Amino acid sequence: MEYCCGAHGYSVLITGTCNGESHSVLFDAGPYGKIFMDNSRKLGIDYSKIETVVLSHWHCDHSDGLPSAIEAISKARRDCSLKEVIVDLPKDRPSRRGIKLPKSDNVMVINNPTFEELEKAGGKLVKTDESHTICSNFFYVSGKISRHIKYETGLANHVAYDETLSTWTDDPLIMEERFLVLRIKNKGLIVVTGCGHAGIVNTLLQAQNPLSDKREKYPIYLVMGGFHLAGYDQESKIEKTVRDLKALVNPAFLAPGHCSGWRCRAALEFQLHEGEAAFAGRVAPTAVGKIYNIT
Repeated sequence: MEYCCGAHGYSVLITGTCNGESHSVLFDAGPYGKIFMDNSRKLGIDYSKIETVVLSHWHCDHSDGLPSAIEAISKARRDCSLKEVIVDLPKDRPSRRGIKLPKSDNVMVINNPTFEELEKAGGKLVKTDESHTICSNFFYVSGKISRHIKYETGLANHVAYDETLSTWTDDPLIMEERFLVLRIKNKGLIVVTGCGHAGIVNTLLQAQNPLSDKREKYPIYLVMGGFHLAGYDQESKIEKTVRDLKALVNPAFLAPGHCSGWRCRAALEFQLHEGEAAFAGRVAPTAVGKIYNIT
C-alpha cells in the first residue's frame, strides 16, 4: 500500500458524467509539484483525461504545484493526440503578496508562478475575472465574489506590493478568488472552494444566485474546500458563520478542509441552532486522497 502525502495546500480533481459523457477538471494544484505528482501517481490519476485546470486564487498553497501539473497533463494529452489543456486563471495577479508579521514591518512573502512559467509548462492560458462555464458547460467558474456579510472580512495582515508606490499595501480581501460549481440531478449544487477568503457564507449565497431562475434557487447539496476559519483572528467568526450557514443556506452536506480548522468542524457538528445541532451527521471527513462518489 502507498500512502498519500499531506501538506498545507489544496487540490481536487472533479469528474462529471451525464448521459454517458464525462469531463474532468483539476481545481488548484497544491503547494509543491513533487507532492502533486507523487499523490496523483499513487491515486492512479490519468492525466490525459483532465481537460481544464482552474486556479482559485493566487496563493502558493494552491498555485505552486501548477507548473508540474500542467506539464504532466499537457504531455499526457499530446501523447494521446488530444486537444491542449485549458489553464483557467484569475486575470488579476499581484506581482508580490505576503503576510505582515505581528509587531513588525517584516513581510513573509508568498510567491506564485508567473504567467510566463505557466505558459512554458504547456496548455492554453485563459485569464479572466468573469464568471463562465467550462468543459462543455459541465462546470461553472465564478468571477469575483461579492461581499455582503459584514464579519467576513478576509485575511488579516495580508498585503500586496504596489509597484507604483514601491511599498506594501493592505490586501485583506483577495478579490480575485473564485469557486467552482456543478449541479447534480435531483440533488442540487456542489460548490468547491479554494480558501474561502471571501467568507463561506458570501461564497454560497453567490453560488446560488447566478445559477437560479427567479422562481427558485437551487439547493446546495455539498460544499467542500477551505472555509477560512482556522487561526486566532478567524475563530471568533465561527459561531456567526455556523448560524448564517444554517439560516441562509442550509447545505445538505459540508466537507470543510484545508484552512477550515478543527474548531470549525466541531461547531458545524455540535453548535446549537434553534435548539438542535446545526449540521449533526452532515459534516463529511476530508483529507488527502479522499474520494467522493456522488450520484
